[in-house]
Amino acid sequence: MAFLWLESTFHNSQPLNKKQDCLVTFVHWKLLSNGYLVLHSKQGLNVEDVERKEVLPENWNSEAVYDLQYLKNGEQHLLKAVIVDGELVFTVMRVKDEKVATLVLDTDRWVGENFQSFIEAYKEKVTLDNFVQKELVDPFLEKVSSKPSGTSTKFIIDEKQSTPTGAPSHPSARQILNF
Repeated sequence: MAFLWLESTFHNSQPLNKKQDCLVTFVHWKLLSNGYLVLHSKQGLNVEDVERKEVLPENWNSEAVYDLQYLKNGEQHLLKAVIVDGELVFTVMRVKDEKVATLVLDTDRWVGENFQSFIEAYKEKVTLDNFVQKELVDPFLEKVSSKPSGTSTKFIIDEKQSTPTGAPSHPSARQILNF
């Protein structure tokens, strides 16, 4: 599996002050790889007037909660990540319909002790990549269906479903992150 531009994204995200910064950088890279661009403004956001970039905004990792805004195909998405008991809870919400996707990652499972070195930062990159794709990117992909028009597919999410960490799911993302 190719991880094109992951190393550049890692170095452009410096300084990485804690392991969680590495996970946010990985998710950011994955969103970029899927056509998202990060928005560089939080004040009075008018999506049409905000600069869209690949590089994370200045001071992106200076708060206790990671709070980033992205744009893909003209649609705004919000990414929030919160540290909860050694895990990082990621939530992506598409603004237009408030569709939400959540992923909980155990920081120590995915990030090495020498997290400031790209070579040693990530453990099991392929598996991590698959989890991020499946849980945070795929839910927002348009499904192509061979069903006749007028029918719809419903997706049911089991709240008690186990996460990639093997632990039970946490409270809903809306409760934790106040969307």
